[in-house]
Amino acid sequence: METKECRHSLYIFVALTLILSSLAIFKYVSLHSTVCDLGIFLWVFYKMGVYGRWQLFSYGHLQPFLIPLYLFLKLFPSNLVPYIILFLQSALLSLPSIWLLRRYGYMALAGFVLYFPLWYNALNDFHMDHMVVPLLFGFFLLAEQKKIWLAVVCASCVAFVKEPFALQTAACGIYLMIASRKLLAGTFLFLFGILYFHAATRYMIPYFTTGSSFLDAPAFSWMGHGVGEKLLFIVKHPLTIISEIFSNTLKIKYLIVIFGALCFIPLSRPAMLIPAIPIIGIALLSRHDAYYSFTNHYTAGLIAPFIMAFIKGLPAAESLWEKMRLTKRMFMPLVLTILILGNIWFSPSFLYRYFWIPKHWERHFTAYIPTERDAIIKEAILSNIPSTPDILISTPNNINWDYLIYRRQFLVFPQGVMDTADEINPSEYSFHGLISFIMHGQQPQVNIEKLSADYAVIDSKRPYFVFDKGCQWHYGKCTDINMEERFLGLVRKAMERYDIIYEMDGLVILKRKTYD
Repeated sequence: METKECRHSLYIFVALTLILSSLAIFKYVSLHSTVCDLGIFLWVFYKMGVYGRWQLFSYGHLQPFLIPLYLFLKLFPSNLVPYIILFLQSALLSLPSIWLLRRYGYMALAGFVLYFPLWYNALNDFHMDHMVVPLLFGFFLLAEQKKIWLAVVCASCVAFVKEPFALQTAACGIYLMIASRKLLAGTFLFLFGILYFHAATRYMIPYFTTGSSFLDAPAFSWMGHGVGEKLLFIVKHPLTIISEIFSNTLKIKYLIVIFGALCFIPLSRPAMLIPAIPIIGIALLSRHDAYYSFTNHYTAGLIAPFIMAFIKGLPAAESLWEKMRLTKRMFMPLVLTILILGNIWFSPSFLYRYFWIPKHWERHFTAYIPTERDAIIKEAILSNIPSTPDILISTPNNINWDYLIYRRQFLVFPQGVMDTADEINPSEYSFHGLISFIMHGQQPQVNIEKLSADYAVIDSKRPYFVFDKGCQWHYGKCTDINMEERFLGLVRKAMERYDIIYEMDGLVILKRKTYD
């Protein structure tokens, strides 16, 4: 029986990896991925390899695992890098399926596979965040097996994924102290996580990038500057914090969805949710809606704690079901039904309701099918924009292709096309560190407002983006009038300043005017 389950777990791991990676890769091939963030990572690996800019492992976030990943990618041609990193991301996200089936059975596996954050982290481009999923599962499983110091190693590695996850490392220490009564190991993890987070945000990120911690961003500055001020604010103003959370319907929805998709069963095992508290806290205390949206990669740190709490909470939930004098044999089918409905309603998987309804440009099944128009766009770019690395291109966020990205510098439209602070104000937009590392990605340092693009690419038949900010694109139309007017106004100005060298079905390629 054990051999059969081992074999089945491997089959499921391979199948899940192939499904996730195929969807992610086809999304890239069909030009439905974005420059922010998959394109940024492609550019980082390119700059590391061609120009030796290894410091970019800390481009706004400290991500040390980028270095060994880059060394591995050096073994392959650069045109294969997008496919390799998307496959590796899918494989690492799928890896826990082996352990869960072998140790806990099919219901545990169903909870993991159907939980919507797994799919968003696999299909929302590429982010290093995915690495916390197998590492945190490893931490829980090793701690359960009393292999405490191996669990400590896994939790310590979580901090090296990205510096916000160092707070999860510290929370894992608290979990060991409370749930496993391992005071020494727990204290070590807690101190290591806190000290690493402090060193990363206070010293390492500013040293390498002249940037600052994500906690100093406008999303969190309402609580003060620096971690100390923010913690003091939380302690001194608890009512303000409560009001901040519960006066925002989207934050309430975030809480309902992340728990409700697992039937609220994780709430019955609160100790196992301790490592998830920093991620939930960041989401609820942020004033940047991306952090408390459940449709992005910021949910990666929730997957392992929530699924483990779901698994451990199932017996208690079943016992409560029996106490309510309900039929026992209906409990598991009902849980499975809710898991499936949660995936249909919230997940971007092939079960997703909008996968079959053409409302969302990036979620409908056509987003994963390369079309003749996609091929024409690529051919037009190849024919009209030289491959010379020094050529500067203003690329729209939603036309992400390695041919455009593999340059000494690249810009995101309308950067490089508009040339005054009145026309584009970088402080108006959040780039997740993009502007900072483009400005300082080469020597000498350059002023982003003075860069002038040689070429620009614009496509009015896909969602409008100004930098990394786009409008909701429903049934082929922008739903935000202000964003539409802003985008189309910038396009008109760009066409006045640049020569049109190619135009077809909404696609325009512009070249900077030259004067004799």
